[in-house]
Amino acid sequence: MKNIIYLLILLLTVSCKQRNVNEIKPAVINTFPVAKELKSTVITVPPIILAPANMCVSEDKLIIIYQKKDTILDLFQLPECEYLFSGGIRGSGPDDFPPDFDTRFFQPEKNELEIITGYGLLKRFAIDYKNRRIVNIRDKNRRINTEYLGYPINGFKILNDTLSFGFSQLIDNNGAEFVMINTKTNQNLPFGTFPNWIDEMWAKETETKPFLYLKNTITHPSGTKFAAFYGFFKRWRIYDNKTNPIRELWINIPPYSENINENIFERMIYYNTYPRATSEYIYAVCKNRIYNDYSATDTELQVWDWNGNPVAVFILDNKIDLFAISEKEKKIYALNNNEGHEDKIYVYSIPDQ
Repeated sequence: MKNIIYLLILLLTVSCKQRNVNEIKPAVINTFPVAKELKSTVITVPPIILAPANMCVSEDKLIIIYQKKDTILDLFQLPECEYLFSGGIRGSGPDDFPPDFDTRFFQPEKNELEIITGYGLLKRFAIDYKNRRIVNIRDKNRRINTEYLGYPINGFKILNDTLSFGFSQLIDNNGAEFVMINTKTNQNLPFGTFPNWIDEMWAKETETKPFLYLKNTITHPSGTKFAAFYGFFKRWRIYDNKTNPIRELWINIPPYSENINENIFERMIYYNTYPRATSEYIYAVCKNRIYNDYSATDTELQVWDWNGNPVAVFILDNKIDLFAISEKEKKIYALNNNEGHEDKIYVYSIPDQ
């Protein structure tokens, strides 16, 4: 009986959240600030940066993460990107990274970092720069309940010490787009409705909503809110850490399309690069191209504030696949995955907003 009551409460809560999302009136953005062109400084580095999966700035270090290289991390000293060392291997040893860890989630904090396995094990490592090694901090490892998330976790994020969230991968999770996890009680709460931006009848046999509304998310450094940028739509949303939607933004600035092509290779693609954030701004790469068109030689980088207002648009002089922001240095560190760029880090100075 208790289980039935809990289920009814859960469904009612999700239903209320769905109505809240639908009641938000989208804010339509028809103009951007005048775009500024940014030229890069190119730093040549000794390790081969081959198919990087992620990157981040932690304090005064730049960390590049790999999915396929023998070593998982390359570490550099900022601001000059001086190469320090490479470390971390996959395996079953006490200080090894688990084979199934998700490179999309990488939580740096001073000289430590936290990763997550596909089954919800959060492992914390210490980066020993002096001895050039990475060591598992065993007493800081913990497990969370990933009941609603499926395997592997898609886009897991930490909001604060108590709450975290991930993308639901179930085909029908009561229509919920995300799952909130209380890491102290391990209770799961599905929340947020998927958008209803197109006639999806054609997609039901070939694509699930999590794929159709593919997205990249970024959390505010304070852990009080997060933003979700959609890959196949020039749109994004802001939520607070109590699962309440705050804003929904539609960017009606060419090139864009309100429809989505049934053939994925003929679709427009927009926000399929990880966004980055500071306490004031969100930086989001917008591809503005057909899905399989790789001819672009530059990149549009949009800057938004956390209220959903456009602040700036930068045109970077390189095609950018991954980037990280250093608030201290006021610089963007970026990578280009194309052949011929395997030993280069591109550095951009961020103009005053």
